[in-house]
Amino acid sequence: MSASNSWAEFAATYRRTRPAYQEHEGAKADLKKLVPEDAKEATGHGLRAQAVQIPARSALTSWTRSWLMHRSSETIGAIAAALAKAQGELSNPENC
Repeated sequence: MSASNSWAEFAATYRRTRPAYQEHEGAKADLKKLVPEDAKEATGHGLRAQAVQIPARSALTSWTRSWLMHRSSETIGAIAAALAKAQGELSNPENC
């Protein structure tokens, strides 16, 4: 595939982003370890983790517990407020 430009581009992207992906997955695993076993949700520092029940792949248990992690709404709210402020400042003719 050395003659393929697309292959070269995708290979370069893969090599460049692989360390960030590994760091991301490691941080996610470490965060999961910090959450108490009986917790349904954990929040802090702009991140919210929710416990969810998913069907197990094993016949030994019918459900297993997993975590969904995403940015918390308070972070999104802060970004939205900053964006609204910036848009207001840009739309004001006195600032131009």
